[in-house]
Amino acid sequence: MSYTVLGSTWTPKTALEHAQNMLDAINVSLAPLNITLVPALSNVIWLICLGVGAIASVFDQTLAVAKDSFDISLCDDDQILNLLPIAGTSLLPGTYSSLVVQFTATSGGSLVVPTGTHVKIANQTALFLVSTGATVPASTTVSFDTVCDTLGPINVAASQVTGINETLTNFGSVANSAAAIAGSDQETVGEVRARLLLGETTLTTVNGFRTALLALPGITDATVWFNYSPDTNLDLGVLPTLEPRTLYITLIGSSTEIAETYSRYMLAPTQGTGVDPGTWESQNFTTLSGQAVDVFYTTATAFDIYVNIYVSNTDTLVPGYGTQIKEMVAALSSEVLVGKPVTQEFILAHITDTPYAVVTGAEVSIVSNESGMGRIAVVPVNRYARILAANVDVILET
Repeated sequence: MSYTVLGSTWTPKTALEHAQNMLDAINVSLAPLNITLVPALSNVIWLICLGVGAIASVFDQTLAVAKDSFDISLCDDDQILNLLPIAGTSLLPGTYSSLVVQFTATSGGSLVVPTGTHVKIANQTALFLVSTGATVPASTTVSFDTVCDTLGPINVAASQVTGINETLTNFGSVANSAAAIAGSDQETVGEVRARLLLGETTLTTVNGFRTALLALPGITDATVWFNYSPDTNLDLGVLPTLEPRTLYITLIGSSTEIAETYSRYMLAPTQGTGVDPGTWESQNFTTLSGQAVDVFYTTATAFDIYVNIYVSNTDTLVPGYGTQIKEMVAALSSEVLVGKPVTQEFILAHITDTPYAVVTGAEVSIVSNESGMGRIAVVPVNRYARILAANVDVILET
């Protein structure tokens, strides 16, 4: 790749190109004598040109690498890693998938579900561990939060839980009515390179704070908004509106380090004080001067999305195609971030190549009636999209 220095364009050259340039210069000097040297191995001057050209090309390659080290898109992986502390960021660690399961006790008595109980998943070697144990009264069902024992995006569809590893008295059954919220793999050098190119680096920005939240164990997704206006509320599409110069935090998961993380990266107050009592959670940290500061946030809850999938009636249909497609669509819940809409294009991009049927179209909606179906389903900023298999209709075109 060439670049310009002081008005001259420099391009790294190969040994052969350097040798040819030197021979051309020699021939210019010999022209008055009507002598022209040719690039042949029998020509000792040409051999000397090749040797000098090889040395010059090594310098060219070294200079090109040095030049590329100043370009994030071109520098090597080691240079990217060395740049991260300077850019005020680091590789994002992986996160663990989370899943809500329902334990049912038999009529014979209460079921005690201990913390750490291992929940088994069909066709998965990974297990999900109960986060906080509790007692389930006889003949009743109680929901439990679980976290996967394996780092990364472990996808679990609705109704994929098969049982538990332990033997518990009065255990009736365990199931999951919704898909898991998938975790994430550790960020790669290529991914952090992309973040640097987008400018999503500095820790003292809103994005930097979100990045720090995502690095906390137990947080699977987080979204942060900041109202930059000094005097005008910001409408986020949900009540309350965001007050001037105020931060709004919504996340999935839990951590005891939210306030501590906030204190390292942000100074703006957080939305929550005196507004909609009962809908906010909070933690606090103590400043060096001894002042206690409350940090308010909301935990995102599920927001059901309804989907219609249309399949061709003139192409081959694999038996059970409807159930298979519904499970595929339901699994997409883990791909949608907090507050992000679900679109027709998003659904089709993930299921067009299904081997079960030829998919010809898709519609989405936030209501369960065909008149409300369309191209986009808008999710409130403090909710995350949930697509249950029961909310997916597979329609055979007529």
